[in-house]
Amino acid sequence: MAEKNIKGSIIIGIAIIIAGLITGSAIYKKNIPPQEETEVQPTDFKKVAEAAEKIKAEDLEGAIKLLVESYNERLQIVLKNKQTNKRLLKTYENSLATIEKDEKILARYLFEIGGIKTKQNKYAEANAYYSEAVRLHPENSIYISGLGLTFKTLGRLDEALGYYDTALKIDKKAYGENTDVARDLNNIAGIWDAKQDYKKALEYYKQAETILVKSVGKNNPFMEIVAGNIKGVNQKLNAPAPKTPEKKTPEKK
Repeated sequence: MAEKNIKGSIIIGIAIIIAGLITGSAIYKKNIPPQEETEVQPTDFKKVAEAAEKIKAEDLEGAIKLLVESYNERLQIVLKNKQTNKRLLKTYENSLATIEKDEKILARYLFEIGGIKTKQNKYAEANAYYSEAVRLHPENSIYISGLGLTFKTLGRLDEALGYYDTALKIDKKAYGENTDVARDLNNIAGIWDAKQDYKKALEYYKQAETILVKSVGKNNPFMEIVAGNIKGVNQKLNAPAPKTPEKKTPEKK
């Protein structure tokens, strides 16, 4: 049942992404002045839809291939328009804004490819894609959290903690206290848990729990996860210390 729910979430997520990309394409074409038309046509959204079908069929390599092709096509459009926009900047004050939007679309491609690499347990490759997504869209806390996750999985806990802290600052500033902030706190707690600093881990888990109780209540799947994490850390804190083996005195002959 859990596996079906995960697959369903992935499919829904891809559908939302496709809708967003198609909308972005329409806005992009509407905002580009006639002089800026390029030879490269944005056929990439069709490939994104095909990639979604590949994911449904669990053909992750096929999905990655299509997303990479789509990304490269969009990249050529961006690069070509960047050169054109520099020449037209005096005439079109906001001409570079379309490029900024497009770079965020490119970041989304990279993030999705990184997500597939993560599902394939190719964490070093996922890390590279997430890193580039963060470079293109440095204020996106979801991308930053994804990058933190790959660092954690690769055993680079200090780097993971740094990215999770950054995501927390962004989300706190944007939302105050909500489920995104609770997610960040839970992630940070997981790092301290992995570092075996269970008191600090419990502190962050409790903060996440408090926010979730206020925002979504106790009967929530996320709340169950955090409650389980708290229970696990408490068990570690209350576990008896391992006994030191007694040194045997050598027998006298």
